[in-house]
Amino acid sequence: TLNNANINVTPDLIGGNILMVAMNGAIVSTKKITDVNTEITFEGIETGIYTLTAQFESGNVSKRVYIK
Repeated sequence: TLNNANINVTPDLIGGNILMVAMNGAIVSTKKITDVNTEITFEGIETGIYTLTAQFESGNVSKRVYIK
């Protein structure tokens, strides 16, 4: 099982935010992107399907993840 994930971005995207959103719409975690390689942890997150959204000035990118 994965306890964390690495988000890799190009240098121009540093400063964006990563939101982890539960299926009910609740934001369970946020993390500022401070480097080209940002690690987010799933420790303490309940089993379920979540949407990870990376928010940048130029737009958003979302991906669904299953945490178990």
